[in-house]
Amino acid sequence: MKKIVCLILTLSLIFTLASCANHDDSAVIEEAKRLIEKSIVLNEIYWGEGIAYLEDYSYSEGYYFPASAISLKKYGIETLNDLKNLTLETFSADYAESIFKGAFLEYNTEMSGYVFPRYYQKYDDAEGKEPKFIMVYSNFEPFLNDTVEYLYDTVKIERYKGKAVFLSIEANVTRGEKTQKRTVSFKLIKEKDEYKIDTPTYITYNDVQE
Repeated sequence: MKKIVCLILTLSLIFTLASCANHDDSAVIEEAKRLIEKSIVLNEIYWGEGIAYLEDYSYSEGYYFPASAISLKKYGIETLNDLKNLTLETFSADYAESIFKGAFLEYNTEMSGYVFPRYYQKYDDAEGKEPKFIMVYSNFEPFLNDTVEYLYDTVKIERYKGKAVFLSIEANVTRGEKTQKRTVSFKLIKEKDEYKIDTPTYITYNDVQE
């Protein structure tokens, strides 16, 4: 029995070592840096300053105004479908879906009542095949207002677990004249042999830490 137990433990150790050996840490870190950089832009679109709009009342619909062409060019998109594709290139399907629900869908909550989507696509045709404007909700209050400097040289792999990699990166978060050193923990998962971010990568100034 002891020999069998030892054999099982030995095989388990060999499997673990072999599994670890399959990871190219430097490649994972470089991919993480690339994805974080892309996520920063998306964080700005969804929760920060966002897509700018034109106060052109001839095209307004309630609190919604058409997106600025200059702003769309800055982000490299023309339609909400472009934005969704950019999001899915960066974030996992599950995490992206949670973003889409918050940014594009109308819903009611017990705490805050009716919530307006931040963006919706306006079309030139009834069938929804000819995109016209991205409409932007003018009363949205961004909650990412701090200046954040991500320190890419500090990206570190914390651990591997199956198809997931848990990492961290340090950042300087500035609000007004005050700056904090913070740590962002995030996760990558593999989807179709490509890593995607599966957690938030944004961070805000911590008033409690002052």
